[in-house]
Amino acid sequence: MFIGANDGFPIAGAPCCTGDWVTRYARRARTMMRSYARGGRTTVYWLLLPTPRDATFRRVFRGVNAAVRRAARRYPGEVRVLDLRRTFTPGGRFRAAMRWRGRTVTVRQPDGVHLSTTGASIAASLILRAMRRDGAIG
Repeated sequence: MFIGANDGFPIAGAPCCTGDWVTRYARRARTMMRSYARGGRTTVYWLLLPTPRDATFRRVFRGVNAAVRRAARRYPGEVRVLDLRRTFTPGGRFRAAMRWRGRTVTVRQPDGVHLSTTGASIAASLILRAMRRDGAIG
């Protein structure tokens, strides 16, 4: 799962990204996690959002990421949270391009929020690496 970039709207009257909002968002995420994990029959890989360029989105992303981490604690062994921030935005610093396998590549779309095709490919390789390490795939 890699969602939440546009989720900065109030939830049940709680404005983004207050403590109440994070609690409500986590409740929604837990519902999805429980459904996708199918009672432990599968592992859910949920990606944290890398830091965006715009400060307004940064606030939303921090709230979403906090809620996802909180929600996932309910499902140890069933939900695995992958922190894309380490790869794409180390230290919380936005960057549109980065070094990957010896080349400088553009990893973000011009909107400063979404990953580019190359960025998405890198994210997919990180997911596959985690799945291999977990024995989910050969």
